[in-house]
Amino acid sequence: MPSTYIAQMTEGKTGKKLDEARKQQGKLYMSYPEWDLISQLCDVLEVFQVAILDLSRSDIPTLPMVLPLYKQVEVKLEQALKSAQESAIGSMSISQKAYKAALNKLAKYIAAACESPLHLIATGK
Repeated sequence: MPSTYIAQMTEGKTGKKLDEARKQQGKLYMSYPEWDLISQLCDVLEVFQVAILDLSRSDIPTLPMVLPLYKQVEVKLEQALKSAQESAIGSMSISQKAYKAALNKLAKYIAAACESPLHLIATGK
C-alpha cells in the first residue's frame, strides 16, 4: 500500500533537490508491516466510531445500548490483541500495549456501569 506520491517524489529531480526529496521520502516511507498495523488500528477505531455515533444519538434513549456496545468494543480489542500477539516476534509491541491498556480502561467502565443501578432501570432487567 505504499503511497504512489512518496514513490514518485524523486522523479525528475537532480542534485540538491534530489537529496532533499530522498530525505523527505525516507521520513514518509512506511514498510508493509507498518501499513498492516495502520490497517488493524483502523479496524479497531471503526468499532469506537460506531459506538460513539450510536451513543450520540438524540432521537432515542441510548443508555440501554451502553453495555452491549462496551461488549462489542471489548470483543474487537481482544481480537486485535490476539492478532497482534500472533504476529509479534519477541517483546510486546506498541500495539499490544495499547490494546491491553484499552482493555484495562474498558474493564473499569464496564464494572462501573454494572455497579450502577441506572442500567437496571434503563433495560428493565
